[in-house]
Amino acid sequence: MQRAVERGLTRRSLEAVRHVGLDKKSFGKGHSYVSVLTDLDGSRVLEVVADRTEEAADKLWNSLSAVLRGQVRGVAMDMWQPYLASTEKQAPATEIMHAKFHVSKHLNEAVDQVRRRENRAMMLKRHSENLLSYFRQPILNAISQGFNNKIQSLKSAARGFCVFENYRTRILFYCGKLQLAPDGISH
Repeated sequence: MQRAVERGLTRRSLEAVRHVGLDKKSFGKGHSYVSVLTDLDGSRVLEVVADRTEEAADKLWNSLSAVLRGQVRGVAMDMWQPYLASTEKQAPATEIMHAKFHVSKHLNEAVDQVRRRENRAMMLKRHSENLLSYFRQPILNAISQGFNNKIQSLKSAARGFCVFENYRTRILFYCGKLQLAPDGISH
């Protein structure tokens, strides 16, 4: 499986990547996470890295060449600050969109909190530019969320993973739309 994924990654074309999703997925027990970069238009996972830090997001962005990062028009993500910081640093021309689910969740929380304290809505104000980006580029993180469900199924079917590299390989094998057949073999 590892060799097939490596083969597929070398054959993969990234030229048409214009809208990406950046999301987290639990890995193992406790609060271990991986970060996942998805091609929203191509409905495929581009890369998976350990952790959900700014450095992890940097690794995801750096899996794309500087030219390709410059061609990405929009990224859908939640309001996780390390992802925001990485995106602003690694792909500054890319417009950030927050998923409607997260916006709705935060708006509902804000309304509840406003009854108790009005300053909790400041998070929405700080992110207002990224929230309003949706009206210029109406992309959603739904495909990334769908991959999270598929990744959860893979994790459940394997009864969990102890080694990150095996988890990454499985995700890219099933979700990366890679050409996995050895050379000289076609369907």
